[in-house]
Amino acid sequence: AGFVASFSFGGGLAIWPTLLLLAWCLRLPWRTIVLLGTSALAAALVYEMVPMLPFNWPKASAVSPGNPISALTNFCRLVGSPVLYTIAAWRTEKPLADLEQSFAIALWTGLAGLVLAGIFVIPRIRWRDLKSGLESTGLSLLIFNLFALTLIALGRLKSFDLEPFAPRYLFWSSLFWTSLILLAIERAEHLQWRRWPILLLPFAIAIFAWPAHYQAWFWCKNVQIMYDKDATAVINGAFEAQRMQRLPLEFQQIFEERMHLASQLRARRLDVFADGLQDWIGLSEADVFGPRHSPEGLRGQCRIDALGQCDNGAPAARVSGQAFKHEQSIPWTLVITDSNGVIRGVARSAPISPFINRTFYQSKLTANIGFVGYIRDYNPELRYALRSADNLTLSDEEIPVQH
Repeated sequence: AGFVASFSFGGGLAIWPTLLLLAWCLRLPWRTIVLLGTSALAAALVYEMVPMLPFNWPKASAVSPGNPISALTNFCRLVGSPVLYTIAAWRTEKPLADLEQSFAIALWTGLAGLVLAGIFVIPRIRWRDLKSGLESTGLSLLIFNLFALTLIALGRLKSFDLEPFAPRYLFWSSLFWTSLILLAIERAEHLQWRRWPILLLPFAIAIFAWPAHYQAWFWCKNVQIMYDKDATAVINGAFEAQRMQRLPLEFQQIFEERMHLASQLRARRLDVFADGLQDWIGLSEADVFGPRHSPEGLRGQCRIDALGQCDNGAPAARVSGQAFKHEQSIPWTLVITDSNGVIRGVARSAPISPFINRTFYQSKLTANIGFVGYIRDYNPELRYALRSADNLTLSDEEIPVQH
């Protein structure tokens, strides 16, 4: 299991020094330690033989530390990033002054966390008196995250800059602080008057971190909405011309690789192509839906707000708006037809209902409630209309597309 986990990105290699240190602290037989060391060496050799992916980032083993002080500083900032996120979430009216203040908070809290980690780890390595239970769980989690964060810091030395605060690393740095909490709770079991304060510490941290979680909630929902919009564009095989012009040069190759991958997924009918919505485009309403029509009470408005290009070079247009059915329900899948009854594109609504928006998001996502779709082979002289197509049933009502 450890050998397979070694190749879970670069951080998977942290499993071997963790197992070796735990075997040492638990006083396991020498043959077990030698076996773990041999397996770790084999995993490292296989890792070096694996070809690199076509990205600009080198392997962690191919990076030299350069300036050790700078590397250690970035490592401390990486460890302290959860504390920075938590503090920044409370300062909505008076945000952190600048990057230097943010760097200082993350640096010193990270350094304090590393000192606490040393207090827990060093005595166990020295005396080799680790026992199974909560202490073993907390210590193994702590050691593993220390090595995983080290590999992350080493692998990103060339382009770290603001990377210590990237949300994708919060998983590892948050687990680091979680392991410290577990070890503190284990220590509190042997104390009388300090026991309850430490046991209440996780609840206090959860309350203190609530604004950061709430902001992350909004951020994740916005990312999901953006993903669904891009997925709709991929289904239609269209993209916006203005957006492509604003795309930095270094990301254009990534965009081309994503489009190539999308064509492979389309051919295999995987991911967003599994429902077959792309097969409707170019067919008539009668061929797709047949007699499946029903009154849905569809109403709303939509308009063309951007022009683009199809994957075959033909012109395209983006359509956005809002639509509702009976009892304020939202149609999730819609089709865009021309005056001849031919389906020219599909549209999908954002995955959020007005009720959820009012109840949990305080109506802050109202602007995102609606649908986005694309018209392939767009002709400004033709008339287009939009109908709902949930459950393979076409609505009798239609919403005209405003040019």
